[in-house]
Amino acid sequence: MLRKLAATAFLLLAAALIGQSALRENLASKSPKKRSELVMQQVVGNKLSVLQLKALARQYALAEPMGSIAFFIQALAFDMEKRAAPEQLRQLVAEAGYRQPAFAAPRLWLTADDIRRGRYGEAINGADTVMRLNAEFRPLLVPLLLPLLNEPNAAPLLLDRLQSYPVWRVAFVAEASKQKAYSAIIEQLLLDSPPPEYSASSATERSAYLQLLMTRGESLHAHRLWTDFAGKRSNQLLSDGEFEDEAPMLPFGWRYTSEELSYAEKTKRDSSLPAAVRAYHSGEAKLPLLRQTIAARPGAHVFTFEMRNGGLGKPEGLSWRLKCAGTETVLAQLALHDLVDDWQSKRLIVDIRSNQCPLQELVLFADRNAGNEYEVEIRKVGAQ
Repeated sequence: MLRKLAATAFLLLAAALIGQSALRENLASKSPKKRSELVMQQVVGNKLSVLQLKALARQYALAEPMGSIAFFIQALAFDMEKRAAPEQLRQLVAEAGYRQPAFAAPRLWLTADDIRRGRYGEAINGADTVMRLNAEFRPLLVPLLLPLLNEPNAAPLLLDRLQSYPVWRVAFVAEASKQKAYSAIIEQLLLDSPPPEYSASSATERSAYLQLLMTRGESLHAHRLWTDFAGKRSNQLLSDGEFEDEAPMLPFGWRYTSEELSYAEKTKRDSSLPAAVRAYHSGEAKLPLLRQTIAARPGAHVFTFEMRNGGLGKPEGLSWRLKCAGTETVLAQLALHDLVDDWQSKRLIVDIRSNQCPLQELVLFADRNAGNEYEVEIRKVGAQ
């Protein structure tokens, strides 16, 4: 399948994408790169014949003797004509790329051609270069690389590049996760320990995969995988009870609601004070402000909350709830209408029966309050 890939067809798709980007700018002030992209858009949009392509190549060769686009258009004409030798085509395209390194189309063509020829190392290197320099091409190149995971000679090379944490890794993992056939490979990739500078991106790709498993009904598998990701943190029933995690893994880390009129946000006044969460509710809606999924075993559990009233008004209708994950079945609830301005400790006691639910969700839930706003602060959440 990969060996039959048509570089011309791939390039026409790429050129359409190039044109969409180029047309955002005014034609008159164009850099050589933008002018080349606009010409490519015209070539694709007008569906030029071989003769028209050759005439256009001559026109641009005379107008811009040192430019890239004439070589590239000539290569397209030869490819459509099916008369030029493969190496002749590559030489023309390579010359176009050499003359104008910022123009992505030659690199895209060479990447597709390398895959067609089974030159997987060159294809991966070329795609990596394009995606590092041009983020807009990731949606095009990631699906092109994805089938290489099924090629014995290509998969080790691709996995090695992914384990170097390239800028396009999150997009690749997200695309591969959509197909169950790649689950084992993706999970192994996600278990890698990321470098510090990639920790936020790692949390993003892990969160996306865990939540995908939840939507597929594989919640217990998602939780087991999260415990592997979380390491020592998995020994605790609750994740990040003091709100110190800068990159939580959802849904087993805190999810902060961010609506225009109701939200929860982490705040830290200065380095001498611990982190806290401020939760504000306009009183107009019914929604969760803060939540995380947990796996409390059957039996008695005690949840503790260090909180205070922010001073805007009484938090009527605000409560902590423990409910079965994925349902509206509430197992226990703690009303917070009597919160005072000083820090105080609140407790929620629950007894989970063995037949209730394997995963639960701890939620700070705000009910409607007739438009009366309030604000609360949470300093610590504990569970045992």
